[in-house]
Amino acid sequence: MWKDEFVCVATLKGIRKMTVLLTLLRKPNANPLLVIPREFLDWAKDDLRTNDKRSIGNGLGNIKKAIHCRIDELIDSTHIKYCKNWNKRADTDTKLEALKLLNIKYTSVVSLLTDIRNKYEHFYKLPEYKQALAYLDTAEMWIDFSYNKCSFNKIGVVKLETKGFGVQSGANGMKLTDCTIDSNSDLDYLWESKKEVHEIKNGNLTIKPMDTCDWKSMAKYEAKHLIFEGTPNKTEFNLPSRLLTTVYKKALKQLIK
Repeated sequence: MWKDEFVCVATLKGIRKMTVLLTLLRKPNANPLLVIPREFLDWAKDDLRTNDKRSIGNGLGNIKKAIHCRIDELIDSTHIKYCKNWNKRADTDTKLEALKLLNIKYTSVVSLLTDIRNKYEHFYKLPEYKQALAYLDTAEMWIDFSYNKCSFNKIGVVKLETKGFGVQSGANGMKLTDCTIDSNSDLDYLWESKKEVHEIKNGNLTIKPMDTCDWKSMAKYEAKHLIFEGTPNKTEFNLPSRLLTTVYKKALKQLIK
């Protein structure tokens, strides 16, 4: 229960000027049938409590699903899937290339685990039980690493220069309390619902559909702006889409000549 109507989430004020990143607030998943990476890992652990062919085979399958589910989570936190040349059924090598461009480390571990699963899937050859347990441990370490060091929010507005910014959250949702945009600011708005990049630069507006952008270029662009969880001195505000659009429209009024 809220003591006041609003409780402050974050505020920047009394500074000369600061560049902030605004990211898109994730909506909670309401699908009870959706399986997440750590659930697949738990299933693999249950499978590998027993040392027999069926258990090892099922364990390998769940290890692979856990890894690839996490890869898809990371890619879904970017905009590259909206870009040209991105295949909705992209193979593992393409997805790993995307992770490397996003500065996600240790993707060679994913390649190793995928190769092991493919040997079973295509050549019907199982590893020894001890090896399967080692693969499970390796998969768990990579997935834990990816959550602890590589989690990030989807980019909304980048390069916004402000002399004051604040939001509050309460029973009725988030509210923008301050947005003092520097008159010399440029910014990009990656408009999720429209699948467009809106660029304000030197007082001019350019709009580019994401499906005209090369996915590799988009990955490199996002990598420059992503803030991983735990990054010190980060200046990020995680906002619902309506507030991102509110900030953008305010910038339009102030910055476009």
